[in-house]
Amino acid sequence: MRTRTLVLLALTVGACSSSETLRSEFDDEASSDTGGGDTGATRPFVPTTPTPASGCRGIALPEEQHFVPDGLCASAVAIDIGTLRQITFAKNGDLFGATSDGLILRFRDLDSDGFYRSEEITRWASVGGTREGNNVAIDEERGFLYAGGPGIVRRFPYSPAADSGGDGEDIIVELPSTGSHVTHTVKLHDGFLYVHAGSENNWVAPTLPGYDNQRAVIKRFPIDATFPLRWTDGDVYARGLRNTVGYTFDPAGSIYAVDNGIDNLVYEGKDIHEQNPADSVFVVERGRTFGYPYCFGAFELVRADGTRVVPGTMLPVERAENAALPGVAAPPPFTNPHDEAWCADNAVPAVNLLPAHSAALDIALVERTNAKLPAPFDEGAFIALHGSWNRDRPTGFKVVHVKFTEVGSTGFDVVFGGGRPGAPEDGPWGWLERPDSGIGESLVRPVGVAISPIDGSLFVSSDNAPVIGQRSAGVGKGALYRIAPEATFITPD
Repeated sequence: MRTRTLVLLALTVGACSSSETLRSEFDDEASSDTGGGDTGATRPFVPTTPTPASGCRGIALPEEQHFVPDGLCASAVAIDIGTLRQITFAKNGDLFGATSDGLILRFRDLDSDGFYRSEEITRWASVGGTREGNNVAIDEERGFLYAGGPGIVRRFPYSPAADSGGDGEDIIVELPSTGSHVTHTVKLHDGFLYVHAGSENNWVAPTLPGYDNQRAVIKRFPIDATFPLRWTDGDVYARGLRNTVGYTFDPAGSIYAVDNGIDNLVYEGKDIHEQNPADSVFVVERGRTFGYPYCFGAFELVRADGTRVVPGTMLPVERAENAALPGVAAPPPFTNPHDEAWCADNAVPAVNLLPAHSAALDIALVERTNAKLPAPFDEGAFIALHGSWNRDRPTGFKVVHVKFTEVGSTGFDVVFGGGRPGAPEDGPWGWLERPDSGIGESLVRPVGVAISPIDGSLFVSSDNAPVIGQRSAGVGKGALYRIAPEATFITPD
């Protein structure tokens, strides 16, 4: 007998192309370049079959071009699918996602062959826009699917049997839609629809001296309300969250959220942006405030007097530069009226800290009901890091795993990213199946993470957006990946 390494595949999904390549997205931490490369046309793809050498179904990423921990296997399960942002599973295993230009896609493995072919990707609905699409939330009990769009939240009738959501109806209107943070992540919990709105720009003064009630917030709306409602009708659930694109609920009802920190930060007269502020994981509870724009969480900082700041300490923002957007002047800096003592009393610190400008865009909690990956990945959370632009030494461009064992922890494990077996590497990376195949992703930029309800494997979406200020070939040719455990099977000689 001989031993071969193959992937356990209770539900496998594979490569395909959608019928057209979609627009690129740009967001706060990792935006597309308006001079980006050729979006090109999609092409048919015939997936490879698993072999002892590859170990994975789908498109097995070349070993020397990526990193996963020992015992796990990464495969691309769809390619050239546009600027796919966050992803969400329905209970039956259908995978839904939104592209930055508002398309809602459904992925369904109709022939159970393990591959999402073009005919298995349905353009299910649209919320419109050019860069406002981000995620969907599914209420299977009531039969609705929700998605944020340009200044709106739209609701569609949902059924597993329906291949289209139709036109839908706008149920929340007049959402903030100006500036650099224009997406609105929607979530459902306990009879409420939760919606986030990021700050208008990098560092913007609210109505002093209090926190803003309309931007840098999470609001909630009763799901059984008489719609439409205005954004101002919502209950302000939490404030001071600069851009909490990714958040989710634990079984107890607490929100676990990832928040992107301020760019171009100055403290004690010194430019500290290279290592500060931390990208933060917050536990968000109703009525809490989280610092923005007055306070930031230190990641790696030494004061002028030579003392090292404990990571996670909430400190007052002295100054930060804003970006001028096309057709929009940069907001002027403002004078922060608050000091360190105020920040300590009025800004909740993070439970976990990630390197500055990692651009954490999504988080998936591991629960007993979905924990199928081996230890240490059978608890804690997975976080998608889109990747930095605002530091000399790039960071992010990967998926990491964190545990919630120590408040203010800076530790994490890389689950999927650049590098090679046994040696993860930080910074931008891409892969190509073969030099002459044209099959791959030029720049892997994780946006969404979701755990399969069928087999517990981890799915990762990448939007292939270029880094701010850099051109990138193949803009918008995003991909979908599956991270699953390897297993050893005994086969006869």
